[in-house]
Amino acid sequence: MVALLAVVIAADHSKLSAEVKSKFYNEKRSNGEEQTGNVWVFFADKGPFEKPIDLSERAINRRKKVNKGITEQDVPVYENYVATIQELIPTCAIRAKSNWLNAISIVDITREQLEKIAELSIVTKVEIVAQYRRENPTQSMEESIRVNTRDIPLSYGVSYVQLNQMKATDAHARGTFVLFFLY
Repeated sequence: MVALLAVVIAADHSKLSAEVKSKFYNEKRSNGEEQTGNVWVFFADKGPFEKPIDLSERAINRRKKVNKGITEQDVPVYENYVATIQELIPTCAIRAKSNWLNAISIVDITREQLEKIAELSIVTKVEIVAQYRRENPTQSMEESIRVNTRDIPLSYGVSYVQLNQMKATDAHARGTFVLFFLY
């Protein structure tokens, strides 16, 4: 009985990407709360679709322009699959649906909820939603101007960034000045 249970759990985990396993099974929160994260849940197929695909006139014209017809990727995510997940986990919040990926993005999912979703036969894989963060927070515009204009005798104010891109500050440093008059 124990061996059978281990096989089922191992099969469920095979749908989870390495990032998901790392985040939900290895990382611990410092405050003792349960680890949560945002994930993409990918479905096995588009489900049965009988009604014609509803594309805007603009989308149809774009496809004609590049000689591309309507493909399976244009079929929306099967709503019964989404409903199945929402019934299984009523508290889950769906951030996005992607026809192209045939997936939904779920916000703040827990490990327990993730395991329930991975057990579904309609789910092929689960991946972490990519997040990009800068290592250093960006400076405000005023801070950037103060730092960048510290050694410059002229006060360019908020136009410094643009003038510096045009190398006007270098020209000014060499003593070249150009006046523009608008009338």
